[in-house]
Amino acid sequence: MNCLSCQREIPTKLGYISNCNRYCHSCFVHIIERRVRKYIKEHQKLKRGQRIIAKDPASRYFVEHVLHVPLTVIEKAEKKTDIIVQLETLDDVVVVFLEQLFFGKKKQKKKSIDLCFFNAVTDEELTLFCQYYNIFFKPKKHKLKELLLKLEREHPGTLYALYKSANDLKGIF
Repeated sequence: MNCLSCQREIPTKLGYISNCNRYCHSCFVHIIERRVRKYIKEHQKLKRGQRIIAKDPASRYFVEHVLHVPLTVIEKAEKKTDIIVQLETLDDVVVVFLEQLFFGKKKQKKKSIDLCFFNAVTDEELTLFCQYYNIFFKPKKHKLKELLLKLEREHPGTLYALYKSANDLKGIF
């Protein structure tokens, strides 16, 4: 089997990214890093020297190694303007959307100082990325995530379609 990006021979399927898409280790890592950088560039405006609180190892890795903006990483908030990185993946966003849609649950308002890096990456993709770099990451558990995983395996692209619907309907809920 060959990598779809670089055409190198790969021994096995590397985890997520549906059955028809297979990537080698370096291409997979590059795709995830690029997706996170693009999401942050479009949705989260970062400036040089901003103070960021990255509590978990995955967020800290992306702040220090993937983002090309010189930021200051701190452990605890000292000022009101310090930005807090939230560990929220695409799966978490879709679960919140489905809870609002079907169960009428209220969405918690995010503070303007909250920053989400991983809204463009699923739990499985981030787990696989973290395994490659020996970074500890444990996704949040939820009953709907099991159903979403099953749907995604049967119908690839379901999570991204639900995420797009959630963004389109943001003003209504």
